[in-house]
This record gives sequence, C-alpha cells and structure tokens, in this order.
Amino acid sequence: MPGQRLAGVLALEQHWSSPLNPGFSIAPALELIEIENGVHPPFLHRRFTHREELARLIHEWIRHGARYPVLHVAGHGQPGVVCTGHRRRTTDRVTLDWLVDQLDGRAARRWIHIGSCATLDLSRSQLQSCAKRSGALGISGFRAEVEFTRSAAWEVLWMQRLAQTLASRRGVSQAIAWARSSARGVFSDLRFTAVAALR
Repeated sequence: MPGQRLAGVLALEQHWSSPLNPGFSIAPALELIEIENGVHPPFLHRRFTHREELARLIHEWIRHGARYPVLHVAGHGQPGVVCTGHRRRTTDRVTLDWLVDQLDGRAARRWIHIGSCATLDLSRSQLQSCAKRSGALGISGFRAEVEFTRSAAWEVLWMQRLAQTLASRRGVSQAIAWARSSARGVFSDLRFTAVAALR
C-alpha cells in the first residue's frame, strides 16, 4: 500500500566478482520498495570485499543504524558460511557464528536476513541460538542453493513485510507466519526460513 510507514533496511552486499566489475546487485530490487511506497530512504546499500570491511559496516550499523533495523547481508554462501570475496578462497569466508560475534548481543529490536545460498541450512536450534546471541528479534535466509532473480523477487516481498512490521512495532510472529505461508507456493524451492529468537 503506497505511503505506509516503513522501517529502514541496511543492505550489505558482497562484490560478486570484482569491485571493478560490480555485475548484478540486490539494490535495484530493494528500490522497488521505495517506488511502491513513495518513501525515502527505506534502505541503504553498501558493498564489502573482505571480512574486515564487513565487520566495520556491521559495527557502524550497531552504533548508528537505528533507522535501519533490518540488516540484509547478501553474497555467495554455503551452509553456515557467507563468502566475503571470491567464493573459492577459504580466507574470504566468514561463518554465521562470526557474524553473530560481530553483533555482540547488541542487535535489540532488529532483524538479521542472510541473502546467500544455503547459509541457513542448519538446525532450528542452531538458528535460534544465533538469533538469541545476536540480541536480534530473529534471523532469516535460505536453506538451498538459490537463483539470484528468484531469491531477489522473494526478498522484495519479505523485506517489505519486515519493514512494515518493525515500523508498526507489531510482533514479528505475524510476519513469520505470513512468510511461511507465502513461501510454500511458487517460492518453495528457495527453502526460505525465518526463526525468532528464544527469550
């Protein structure tokens, strides 16, 4: 619905190939949320090329990102892992535990979305533990290898729903229920998951 209030989304995106050849990006998909709702800025987009840069951006978000309570980390992935550079280099990978450690329990009233292939292909208890340790309301992402266009299409819907939920200060349980129902159909191959932190 145009004109409704949205919480902000901070999108931190890997350079998929090289900083000199940025290639595709999640940014144009997230711009659709701005266009539909006629509000600016519901999202902020930054790129990273290595773990130190990702850590710096996360720390900045913790300290100064209250307007952007949804953190969207986009990049290549594997179960329990997000790639920060070329996916074949083991030195350019960070674990989900590493990401949680960067948050240091200070992500209260915020949500973490990992937009990478199969990073959340872990047990539900592991994901709940990660969400709780981060201090966030919850965590979401994919359990499967995903095609970029299809996952981006789903993420537009999910980011908008989250932004609406956090702006209205409603509980996230309704947003999670909506996602589980909506992702069963045409998006079932993404194996999307959203898990609230246990309190």
